[in-house]
Amino acid sequence: MDVFTLGVEADPVDIARKAVEKAVEGGYDTVLVDTAGRQVIDVDLMDELKRMKEEVNPDETLLVVDAMTGQEAASLTLSFDNAIGITGAILSKLDGDSRGGAAVSVRGVSGKPIKFVGTGEKSDDLEPFYPDRMASRDSGDGGRD
Repeated sequence: MDVFTLGVEADPVDIARKAVEKAVEGGYDTVLVDTAGRQVIDVDLMDELKRMKEEVNPDETLLVVDAMTGQEAASLTLSFDNAIGITGAILSKLDGDSRGGAAVSVRGVSGKPIKFVGTGEKSDDLEPFYPDRMASRDSGDGGRD
């Protein structure tokens, strides 16, 4: 996996635009634009995200939600969806003690699917989300199919 950066002083919108341009030139078929993580809604951040979305016109806009936040994930998801329009979510830190409350909240308030889950800190730890496995996990049978 290659990483594109222009440094911490560059405008994030410019970084995203130039990263997509470089990916197209390099023949890449997928680009992930990872923005700064936030647990709090900030007007400047939302403006930046709106400008970035307009500039790069992504196929997907996924909100990464920490599974450990539980029900607070609902207000965060609703705020992001209302401000920029998400197409789905990634539920991170699912390898911890969370029981899936964030998953229910994210889906319930946005109506958008959870597309991936993070079960660790490496890129290989990002997996497709299977709702039936989460339901099995929450019901106590350990996620067995």
